Amino acid sequence: MIDADTRKTLGKLSVPQNAGLPVPAFCPTDRNRVALFLQGSVLVCNVATGKTLHAVHLGKPEESPPSNGAISPDGRLVAAASGGNLSVWELATGKKRFDLGTLTNGAVGAAFSADGRKLVGWDPGGNLVVFDLRFGTVARRITIDGLGGEGISVAFSPDGTRLAVGGHDGRVAVWDVGTGDPVATFDRHDGSVTGLAWSPDGTRVASAATDGTVLVWAVPEKGGAPPGAVVAGFDEAFRLLGSPDAAAAQRGMELLYRNPVEAAKQCRDRVPVPAAAAPGRIAMLIADLDDEEFPVRAAATKELEAIGGEAVPALKKVAASSGSAEVRKLAGEVATRIEAGVPRADDVRSLRAIEVLEGIGTPEAKAVLAAWAAGPPGHRLTTEAAAALTRLKASEK
Repeated sequence: MIDADTRKTLGKLSVPQNAGLPVPAFCPTDRNRVALFLQGSVLVCNVATGKTLHAVHLGKPEESPPSNGAISPDGRLVAAASGGNLSVWELATGKKRFDLGTLTNGAVGAAFSADGRKLVGWDPGGNLVVFDLRFGTVARRITIDGLGGEGISVAFSPDGTRLAVGGHDGRVAVWDVGTGDPVATFDRHDGSVTGLAWSPDGTRVASAATDGTVLVWAVPEKGGAPPGAVVAGFDEAFRLLGSPDAAAAQRGMELLYRNPVEAAKQCRDRVPVPAAAAPGRIAMLIADLDDEEFPVRAAATKELEAIGGEAVPALKKVAASSGSAEVRKLAGEVATRIEAGVPRADDVRSLRAIEVLEGIGTPEAKAVLAAWAAGPPGHRLTTEAAAALTRLKASEK
């Protein structure tokens, strides 16, 4: 590993002899952390010390094709494209979190968005799939005719709302992730595009190519005229936002993206803000977990689960300190079910509404997010809205 500025060797990393030539991918937020994609495995190493921090085993080296991929900005996940299949792995445990399957012509690469919430995978034919990593579902499919080939380069804009794609024919195309619309096509290098990088404000994208040039392109604020409305109105849009079908939900999100002023009003009026539990109610229900009568315990369990995340801190405290082994067990089980439970349609609708408002980023959208972030602590809406505000503030610096 060499410092590009000083040309000094930073460190040397060793890989297994039968693992093939490594394909490196640096962690975007930690210059000392690099993922090495090999045949049958991914190694995450510290450049300064040369030590292997994590190892993910994709299969037997002698039976596995070379892999490629990316490491998430927070350094917790790797996305591996191997044998045409795309998967996401937890580095801390070495376990597979998502098996995202194969793209049309087999996945050959992947890239994370800056916030780590989206992942794009692509195949040699110019087919791109954007995944929502909160659910492991498809958020957008994009096909770019004529841009295919082994030399595809892809990069998210800093805010994750656009994708720049460079192809073997020298063209660079920019697409809107939210609407699926083309924003601009820049024509062209005289060689295959080998790398892409966005400016911090997302208004320019630089492309490097085998012709020995680096070109900087001004990206327009808006793309061409969008196609006609894909849903009938906001009633249908919000119904689709709660759909378990990510592709159907994306159709509803598109209508909101294309109507940013009205979208903020509709989200404010249609997404219910959870009400805080009555003072002392959570403590009373937790006390009922120790009641001698089973119906009382069952009723308390059901209500605590309905209250949701707001009850989790108190449940965990009791699970760790109660003098009753039965209460500790029951409180721990309830807390686990709340945190690991499958999101309900209303929860999914709220999360997708937050994503839209964060993508829009207008003062009106931020005001709605701020109101949601001030809700009862522990609820999905409160937590996710606060996180969205934090990312928006960070992007403005």
